[in-house]
Amino acid sequence: MTSVIHVYVARFPFQVSDEKIFPSARVEEIESCSNPYVRRQKYYVWKLLENALMHSFGLKIEKLNIWRSSCGKWECEECCFSLSHSNDFVAVAVSEKPIGVDIEKSDEFRFTAALAKRITTAPESDKINSLEKSVQGRALNILWTKKEAVFKLLGDKAFRPSDIETSEFASVTKAILCEDEQYIITVASKDAKDAVFRCAERLEFVDLDTKFL
Repeated sequence: MTSVIHVYVARFPFQVSDEKIFPSARVEEIESCSNPYVRRQKYYVWKLLENALMHSFGLKIEKLNIWRSSCGKWECEECCFSLSHSNDFVAVAVSEKPIGVDIEKSDEFRFTAALAKRITTAPESDKINSLEKSVQGRALNILWTKKEAVFKLLGDKAFRPSDIETSEFASVTKAILCEDEQYIITVASKDAKDAVFRCAERLEFVDLDTKFL
């Protein structure tokens, strides 16, 4: 039997029913963040988690035992979840099984050959180099979200992208079209192929061809 895998995406600010944040440890984490914009991201991604838990499992966040692990990952007993944010977008994935999600604004020019050497495994490097130069940046952008999602799935303490062979893990990657911008989102989970993507706005999710990765 496959797990429930729901991926929620929202652009903030959005309306919330209650401004309070649970638990207090998350409040402390948000308030300790020196960057006001990142504080907003952390606040709204947690509010999206609150909605996701209720819609997918009927769970009220204030009733849950939520803690931060020694690796820095937020966890709870009742289900698994993963958080991500990029610019004005926040994303949450919830499931009964371990899961990881990452959302990134599409920016292929940031993903250079120099960066590729630092983040790819040997097989991944060979695949990237076999592509046309014009699409290598795009491929690296996609690969990065896959690595971030797998890292969150595993719950490791240190992110070492060059040690993560993404082909060994099941994942689904989609593009989100928003006006003149595009975002890339990846969910990694054993049953990733069954993931359901949901968005409060009328945004379009587009399947990406990632066979080359």
